[in-house]
Amino acid sequence: MIEKRRALYPRKFHELILASYYLSMAYFQDHKAAAAEPIAIENLKLSRQQFGEDHPDTYDCRQVLARILLEKKRYQEAEKLMTEEIESARRIYGAESLPVLDESDDLAVLYLADGRSPEAADLLAQVVEMSRRLNGKDNHLTLTYECTLAITLERLGRFAETEKIASPNLETLRRVYGENDSWTIVSERTLATLYRAQGMPEDAERICAELLDHLRRGQSPGEVDLAVTTTNLGFVYTDEGKDGLAEATLTEALALDRKVHPDERVTRTCLTALGRLRLAQHRYAEAESLLREAMSGTGNQNLQLWDTFDRQSLLGASLLGQGKYAEAEPLLISGYEGLKKLSPAISVDANLPETGERLVRLYSAWGKPDKADEWRRQLKRAPQ
Repeated sequence: MIEKRRALYPRKFHELILASYYLSMAYFQDHKAAAAEPIAIENLKLSRQQFGEDHPDTYDCRQVLARILLEKKRYQEAEKLMTEEIESARRIYGAESLPVLDESDDLAVLYLADGRSPEAADLLAQVVEMSRRLNGKDNHLTLTYECTLAITLERLGRFAETEKIASPNLETLRRVYGENDSWTIVSERTLATLYRAQGMPEDAERICAELLDHLRRGQSPGEVDLAVTTTNLGFVYTDEGKDGLAEATLTEALALDRKVHPDERVTRTCLTALGRLRLAQHRYAEAESLLREAMSGTGNQNLQLWDTFDRQSLLGASLLGQGKYAEAEPLLISGYEGLKKLSPAISVDANLPETGERLVRLYSAWGKPDKADEWRRQLKRAPQ
């Protein structure tokens, strides 16, 4: 169709660009980013040549190409386009406008995907304030931005800020949109995660158990919500030392996670939790298998995410338990140093002192007392 338009209407650039835009969007929405990208690149080039940077057609073409690049994890290229897009939106629509809001949220999503949580939190705070001004405090979009900000702050260990946002966010979502709204469910899980991080597992268990019961009683419970909530409840049982419940719940969660998002972070996190449990039970070979699977895939290559290093240390501990000292050493060192660098922006699950103690145990078991003493002194000097 595009080639036909090109031949019949060589000067009707707007119609051509519009047709190409919709074709690239169709491929993108069908998760065919490889097919969408060359069309989007050519489309943006044509629109820039014909209309300039600040024409709405160019704006739309640049937006779809940026989202394609984001899906392909080409973050640097996508960020450049998104930054241009925000500046263009300001010139076309004004600094306080919905397009600027939308593009700023896209950029925050990129920061999160790229492991740049501090930058994402700062930008999301601006997004929340702008949405409150443009859409209102009770607007659903505003509340979703608030919830995403709360999740980001919790992962950074900024718990007081998280609670200040999370509690009223959940109250408003329940009041305005009801218990079955997808973001109400996300907000409840966020509050439960916050309670875990603050050492309040009983409150976290209550929220997760009630939410899971609500989801199971629903006429058509969402599989993703069931999977994530079951996983979270398994984490809480682990915190409370309820190993039997934790194992049963995490095993159920893993089956759900594999079904609904086999390559995503939730599945890897569930595998890690089961691996941690196996370590505590001294079932080292089983722990190794689970943790190696958790470490597979591109999601574990981001050295700005604490869980990358947590898994390295846990895998090292599983090898240590089997007497595979040479294999364990680089993993234990990398895990400790990575977590230390990111501290305090690490999860309650990543116990930094315990991560260091694994190195002492390694060198003691390996018959290297001098290195064990060296690590004891280093850990004694380290802030806890």
